[in-house]
Amino acid sequence: MLRLVTGPFHPVLDCALIEDIRSCKIGDPFAPLAIIVPSASLVEHLKHILTQHEPRAFLNIHVLTFHQLALRLRDDLASIAEADSESTLQLVDDFFFEQLVRQIILRKLSGLEPLMRLPASPGTWKGLWASVRDLKDAVVAPTTALKALAEGVFEDEDRAWLHSLFTLHAAALEAGRSLGVGSPDDLAASLCRNLSDSPFLKGLHHVFYYGFYDLSQVQLSFFESVTHVVPATVYFPLQDRPAFFFARQFFERHLLPLASTHEDLSGEGATTTELVELSVKNVIGVEEELAMVCREILTLVEVNGYRFDEIGVVARTLEPYQARLQSVFDRYRVPFTSTAGRPLLREPLAKTLLRLAALPLNDFDRVAMLDVVTSPFYRIQEAGSAGANLRPDLWRSLVNALGITKGEAEWKRVAAPIRSLIVRDAEAELSKHGERPVGSDDTSQLTYLWAMVSRLIHDCRALPARGSIGTLTDAFLELAKSHVYVPGLSALSSTGLPESPDLTMIGSLIQSALARLHHLDPLGGEILWEEWVELFRRVLDETSIPIEEGRHQGVQVLDAMTARGMTVRALFLVGMNEKVFPRYVREDPFLRDRQRSLMESTLGYKIDQKLAGHEEELLLFELLSRSAANRLYLSYQRADETGRIMASSSCIALAMRDPRFIGKPEEQIPRRLSQQISEQPFIQDLLPAGELIIGCLLQGHDALPVFDAAGRDRLLFEQGCATLNIIERESPELGPFDGMVSLQATVLPAVTTRGFSPTSLERYATCPFQYFAEKILRLEPIRRLQHDHLSPLIIGTLVHASLRLSYERLVSLQWPDHALTDALVRSTVQEAVIETFADHAASQGTGHALLWMLACEQVTELVTSAVSFDQAEYLATGFRPVAFETAAQGVVALGSDSQCASLNIHGTLDRVDYRAEPPALRIVDYKYKQGSEIGAADRNLALSAVRGFRLQPPLYARMTLPSLPAATDVQFLFLAPAWTQQISRSTFDAGLWTGHTGDMIRQTLKTLIQGIARGEFFILPDSYCDNCEFSGACRRHDIMAWWRSYRSPQARVIRTLRKQKVGDD
Repeated sequence: MLRLVTGPFHPVLDCALIEDIRSCKIGDPFAPLAIIVPSASLVEHLKHILTQHEPRAFLNIHVLTFHQLALRLRDDLASIAEADSESTLQLVDDFFFEQLVRQIILRKLSGLEPLMRLPASPGTWKGLWASVRDLKDAVVAPTTALKALAEGVFEDEDRAWLHSLFTLHAAALEAGRSLGVGSPDDLAASLCRNLSDSPFLKGLHHVFYYGFYDLSQVQLSFFESVTHVVPATVYFPLQDRPAFFFARQFFERHLLPLASTHEDLSGEGATTTELVELSVKNVIGVEEELAMVCREILTLVEVNGYRFDEIGVVARTLEPYQARLQSVFDRYRVPFTSTAGRPLLREPLAKTLLRLAALPLNDFDRVAMLDVVTSPFYRIQEAGSAGANLRPDLWRSLVNALGITKGEAEWKRVAAPIRSLIVRDAEAELSKHGERPVGSDDTSQLTYLWAMVSRLIHDCRALPARGSIGTLTDAFLELAKSHVYVPGLSALSSTGLPESPDLTMIGSLIQSALARLHHLDPLGGEILWEEWVELFRRVLDETSIPIEEGRHQGVQVLDAMTARGMTVRALFLVGMNEKVFPRYVREDPFLRDRQRSLMESTLGYKIDQKLAGHEEELLLFELLSRSAANRLYLSYQRADETGRIMASSSCIALAMRDPRFIGKPEEQIPRRLSQQISEQPFIQDLLPAGELIIGCLLQGHDALPVFDAAGRDRLLFEQGCATLNIIERESPELGPFDGMVSLQATVLPAVTTRGFSPTSLERYATCPFQYFAEKILRLEPIRRLQHDHLSPLIIGTLVHASLRLSYERLVSLQWPDHALTDALVRSTVQEAVIETFADHAASQGTGHALLWMLACEQVTELVTSAVSFDQAEYLATGFRPVAFETAAQGVVALGSDSQCASLNIHGTLDRVDYRAEPPALRIVDYKYKQGSEIGAADRNLALSAVRGFRLQPPLYARMTLPSLPAATDVQFLFLAPAWTQQISRSTFDAGLWTGHTGDMIRQTLKTLIQGIARGEFFILPDSYCDNCEFSGACRRHDIMAWWRSYRSPQARVIRTLRKQKVGDD
């Protein structure tokens, strides 16, 4: 017997359910009853409601979901009869069936030809299974469907496609039966014939169905079988409103014909319904939407006397809120329970395992390999490196310096004896001028790294290239146990990771994901390792970690489908944006709505049309909006975090016109906290401590009481405020936070005695803070990972080394005094370049072979051109090269000032040329340039020296070499492949030291040295800042710091140097 009760969920159907249960309990308080609902959340909700209404009257009531009822009946029937093939059905998920569909199609069965032409991708298997599942849920018999196809029921253009789809459906059914697997609906279908034998079902006095507005054909048949055994009542949401069109269709076609009685209570709801207060709010971004909801919840609890468990937060889907839900609710101290979860694949441990599995596929790619071995979950001690001073922060730059991109052969460079050959960008310049190199710990770090990498590569090579899914899963399990700490798979090691409950849960879910892969083994066949990795990625992505699953009295945060049938005093419907709620509805590409309509109208199958989802969305909003007893809040995002404009849902307008709601004007929540507080001062009482402190500071209020109340570090805050006041003061005078470190007066003699390299003084003239960071603090620049191309620094180093070796070999052949053939010169240069590149490759790698070869050809052409250029010049002037890469030093007299009378200088000269008659000495410095034309600073070296930009030429001119006269001039030899003239020179005449220009250079040097000695290391922003190695520590983006550096007298002195001009001496 089936009884139907229709009306609105709240307050009619829930009250009718309670009254009917009370009536059943009048004669026998222990009368067994069952309530069947669509979701586990509704189970808990109904239990809570029942315990509030005379708890003693609700003993022996079973509140179950549809699936829980099927499982209970399966166990019940198994206990009274020997299990047969149907009762031992193994339940599997959609992921299993997607792989089953894949296997069927890949086996190329007859009749599946149109499906074989589809792209072999996970999306294809997922979509095909969704269509086959709809056919299964509708209990479509493949033979009947194929017969109708042959009889011309369907259009001619659809026949070939539908034949392959129905054939796939038949194959999936047969495969499921032979494997003994099925879905929860298959379990329900298998029980329909034996329900009359169930002691549990026969012992029930009544069964109540609550919360449903639609059932599949399988569920409907199961439901009908239950009504044949025990009396049942269905509480169906139905009203005479357009939004209930979807529910009315199902009710009239499928439920009403089964019913013996029907009670329509919708009229009672109209007279008893109270008006509900409606609020519409719009915000910018997900985080602000959740924060707004939390503030409103706290207002309801603290001002209006609501309990947290009387409040619900519902979204059409919780996916957009997963990442921020817990952090925002925890920040506002709002307890909640939720069905939301975050993907397991987002967890660092899961990412590490996936990268580990993919290492053989990407040929041990540099980035992937380092991601694995630098992971906190990597079992370092297994590689014999436990207790070592490991520096994973250095490994990436060291590996990059070795030119490793991928491949076991390249990784072997880590083990090569290259202790002194791994250099940094800054190190190359420092060592050139004889200063202390940085990073002496590199070799030991490479030793540790090689121990891990070699073992990892060896174990990855042992993985099978193909095999069954079970075999490949077992192989990966062994690899993971050896290299990664996974709770439950391997014992806790000395990783330093605490054994947290969250990490334990993640480990358990990873084991479940691997078990799901094992369940695919009965499908048979072999797959490639690449295919197994893709399966592993998918199963990790589809596994969710519950955000908040504890059972406590908190706000219920649910998705719309789970929240059906629930009632709360206050409901927040979030994400009310177009194409979000209502969701975007589209047709099934494999089984069109016109084909579904024919199957329903002609063959009699209940198979829903996908575009009918529009009506279902309206019904869902109607049910949710009417589940709020007192207050309904609708919120939408007018824009997302990136500023992209978003449209509000059409459902908001429907709610505003509904006479049941008392609407307020729509409220726009400002994005800025200060504006929110100014418009709504009362929200300060609802803000978390951190935001409240910020709000007080933005309004100029005293925040110290809030610090004390929140238990924050008051002293640290006071010190921070004092520092901030100094930094943000409106004064042109530089202070201690602007680089004025006030060195001792004794520093000046020390620095002048120790001496300077020309480049260090140029560094100070360019930017005093840059000099301070590198030379005083000796900060290590961030080792920026190079792209696959060769950096200008590396090419410049190769050019220098190739020039030195080429000239040394040419000089040994009596060049340029003896004329050499062009072929001999070119072959000599080519051999020198090849040898230089080979030495570099042996120590630091080559990177991509093609780029390396092109660089070698380019350097060969540049060096050959330079030799030809020099040969003509040598023959014309009589100069001859006499020294290469030689150290030199000297003293520059700066004046009679006792504090700074002279300056010691030192450096390394690229090349020295000498002429006997008339005697002359020329110093040559090589400059590799990648720009399109020569810069102003290189065009006029005398002017650049006066301005402090190019101090190498004048200071080199003051250096001396044993048994050689003083330099007469200094030349920059430019090798620039992109210039019109690839080889060119700029010359500084050493005789300028004796004239007015020399006095100006001395004054420039004195200014720079005195600035260093006084500790004036302020910032000096300019175009060069974008490429500065120390920009991360610079405060040039601070407006006040920039303003002071521009207006200060100290900065004005440097800028004055840059504006100097020189005449002809």
